Amino acid sequence: MPNSIAPRPLFITVPHAGELVPGGCSWLRSQPDQILLLDVDRFVDRLYAQALAAFSIPAVIAQVHRYAVDLNRTPHDIDQASVVGAASPAGTHTQGIHWVKSTQGHVLISTPMSAELHQKLIQEFHAPFHQAIQSVCAPLLKSFGEVFHLDCHSMPSQGTGAHADAGERRADVVLSDFDGKSCRPDFLSSVSEAFKAEGLSVSVNWPYKGGKITQRYGRP
Repeated sequence: MPNSIAPRPLFITVPHAGELVPGGCSWLRSQPDQILLLDVDRFVDRLYAQALAAFSIPAVIAQVHRYAVDLNRTPHDIDQASVVGAASPAGTHTQGIHWVKSTQGHVLISTPMSAELHQKLIQEFHAPFHQAIQSVCAPLLKSFGEVFHLDCHSMPSQGTGAHADAGERRADVVLSDFDGKSCRPDFLSSVSEAFKAEGLSVSVNWPYKGGKITQRYGRP
């Protein structure tokens, strides 16, 4: 029974499986599904659900669509194409906290949103997600003195033209520790060996090194 499982210093986050388009994001509501689903890590939360329940592992799972509010970015990852009055020139944050273009070049934002709408989206979605991470992490850290955090995503099985490994067949699993900065080597090794034991191929820090969640919360 899940309730009989002793607590452990482990939790997961899933920031990109959400498909909710907020009411204020009118620029996304006219997009067809084949574009809206292009960069979503669809069903990653379901992939882990059975194990999370069986071992009583807490999880913070986003509901909002990453094109609207990418929770693996910071509120400052905006440019003049995404938010009126932004300091950075257009093209600086094409896939920032509000995606201007998809990874395949589809235009998502043709007219930048107001600074007020940007702040509203941050307060309604970005801030609560990261507050939830802190509320899960803090008691675990207090109880155990350390916390192991897996930030879970999905990816194309082959690099596309938008990636550094365009055309290359990818490993089944990519583990990222921001070039050794975000987790202990023994934890990375343990996770790698667990996947390999299931017959899966593993790559480390290629083609992904970890995003802002990895950088913000990973402390070896």
